[in-house]
Amino acid sequence: MSRRLEPAEVPIYTAIELPKALDTADALGEAGLAGRKAAPTNIALSDLKIAFATTILRCEGRPDRESRHIGRARG
Repeated sequence: MSRRLEPAEVPIYTAIELPKALDTADALGEAGLAGRKAAPTNIALSDLKIAFATTILRCEGRPDRESRHIGRARG
């Protein structure tokens, strides 16, 4: 059973899943051009990369009220 994400959870989920999806799309494209079947891709994301991407997404998208203060506090 799936559950709905809270607005503050959406950028975190996106920051984790988007690089995986892009990596998979690249692997599928390369395999298709080479005429072979794509192998499953497993990328490991560091917590720092996830936190950085989440911060950017929250600042740009403003999905929650706390995101408005992230960039202003540091100028």
